[in-house]
Amino acid sequence: MNLKQTAGALLVMVAAGLASAAAQTAGITEPSTALRLTPEQRAEIYQAVGNNKLRTPPPPDLPVQVLCEDQSGTYELPFACSFSNGAWRNHESGGTLEATVIAWRRLARRG
Repeated sequence: MNLKQTAGALLVMVAAGLASAAAQTAGITEPSTALRLTPEQRAEIYQAVGNNKLRTPPPPDLPVQVLCEDQSGTYELPFACSFSNGAWRNHESGGTLEATVIAWRRLARRG
């Protein structure tokens, strides 16, 4: 392939990429494309998100309170925990939790 053919091919690729990007972003800010939900639909979505909150772990290494469950029952751990490398850990010691975490929330601010 000579220099003119290479330049032409590159120009076609850039133009195709720009056209594709324009097609993907067109109309994002137009009010007519806004999602309109009834109050019932909103409530259903919020409920579904709330039910699946545990499936979304906190940001890595963020200290949180956790609610755990094991053969002893359900309880809140008295120390901060974090989620990192695919496992729940004691935030201070880094030790892996042996109980199953069933819920988490941000630490309450003290003071």
